[in-house]
Amino acid sequence: MIYTGKNVWKYECGNTDRYKDYALWQVYYSGTATAPPRMPWPTWTMWQWSGGDSQQHAPKVPGVGVVDVNRWHGTLEELAVFANDGTAPPPPSSNTWPAPPAQVDLNTFRGSYSEYVARVQGLLLSYRYGPDGLVDKVTGLPDGRMGDKTAEALMEFKRKRQMAPDCVVDWATWWALTYDLLGA
Repeated sequence: MIYTGKNVWKYECGNTDRYKDYALWQVYYSGTATAPPRMPWPTWTMWQWSGGDSQQHAPKVPGVGVVDVNRWHGTLEELAVFANDGTAPPPPSSNTWPAPPAQVDLNTFRGSYSEYVARVQGLLLSYRYGPDGLVDKVTGLPDGRMGDKTAEALMEFKRKRQMAPDCVVDWATWWALTYDLLGA
């Protein structure tokens, strides 16, 4: 998920649509708007519409005070799935990112760019693998190219979780890459 506001995305990130397949948690404080402004995503997933200080558009929480307030763009069931509570993979809708293929051998992407490889690299980076061989040296972003360093990182990640130490990303691998991040 990418957490950003329209102006930061436009002026600091070049308003790119390169990450439009990731979920968007958009920041746009407003006490009257019914949706945040359009960005280069098909839709927003979460919208932080109220914050602290002068941007407080919602009542204070008793015993806590001023808090950020967010709106989920979907059903309660979709939120539960998105939060990785294990009930089911997310249903196809405009509110969720595309589900990964059932099984992908990342070696099939050697020698070419793949957004799927970039997504896996980004998750591996969150586990402190790399950045050598996983990111572009200029942008610092996952480079989306399947090479030896990405293969080594993925195999080591899987080995530590008693999974086959290969470059195949199936639902079990995808689940481990995303679910562990939540501290489960």
